[in-house]
Amino acid sequence: MSDYDPIDCSLYDRYEAAATLRQLVELRLTDGTLRTGRIRDLQVRDKVEWMVLDQTPDIRLDMISEMRILM
Repeated sequence: MSDYDPIDCSLYDRYEAAATLRQLVELRLTDGTLRTGRIRDLQVRDKVEWMVLDQTPDIRLDMISEMRILM
């Protein structure tokens, strides 16, 4: 995918920490939609980084505009 825009390493580290701690997160995507869940995995497929949430479709990391940790 040539239109992928890699994310900042510090942001990737935040996603990784939330996944490791099994925190419930709310993600706002660039199209304005919200997704809520626990991050199961972060993957690279064909040079594109993806987030795997429980029970939702995979999300390209460059499509996430905001992440909130839910209590």
